[in-house]
Amino acid sequence: MTRGLTKTILGLLLFGLAVSVGFGLAQEPPASGAQSQPQAGARSANARARRAAQARGPLMPQPSPQMKRLALSLAGRWSVTAKEEPFDPAAGGDTGTGFEMIRRGPGGQSMISDLRMKFEKSGRFVGHGVLYWDATANAYKGIWCESVSPVCEDAGTGHWEGDTLVFDGEVAMNGQKVQTRQSYSAITRQTFTWAMEMKTSDGMKPMLTFNYKRAPMGEALRPDVEEKNQTSGPTPKPKN
Repeated sequence: MTRGLTKTILGLLLFGLAVSVGFGLAQEPPASGAQSQPQAGARSANARARRAAQARGPLMPQPSPQMKRLALSLAGRWSVTAKEEPFDPAAGGDTGTGFEMIRRGPGGQSMISDLRMKFEKSGRFVGHGVLYWDATANAYKGIWCESVSPVCEDAGTGHWEGDTLVFDGEVAMNGQKVQTRQSYSAITRQTFTWAMEMKTSDGMKPMLTFNYKRAPMGEALRPDVEEKNQTSGPTPKPKN
């Protein structure tokens, strides 16, 4: 047998062996832990969905009926006229005008208000407040911060007396706690009145009254615009 023929026969034998082994491997069932690509993709998608649901956590709680009522009563853009009573006869009273934006807080679980005023005597005044419903106390609670005080005040405890929302609380004056009552009354879709009374030796006396009127939708209430308008004074007349 020549060397060339020997190489040819040996090559054919090796080729047949390779085909047999390859065919056998192709017919062998997959191992028990192996998965097809579509199955693996579906399971991966399901795992991602479960992780996303866990990240979101439980469903968001809905606002309470008390918060829904508060939002329907107070939410909106408001123009404000204010009157300060002559609580101190030496100083006399004061009047002012401004704007307030009252809007729902996160998830509708609170009401957030931003007030900007300009008083004739005391000048610019800025306030920021948050009201919410405390189911444990069965009452409205809140906090009020303003530009004339370095300390925010507790809004007191609020409840409805018919169609009037009343907050009873205290404020610090001259180092003493003084009982106060705040009320939101005469509430309509277009107007309402906020008033604050303070307890004296002669009983509760009016201190502040703010009258609210819903502002037109086209009227800007941006804080930067309103603050500029309240501090810049009259618009200068153009020069000829």
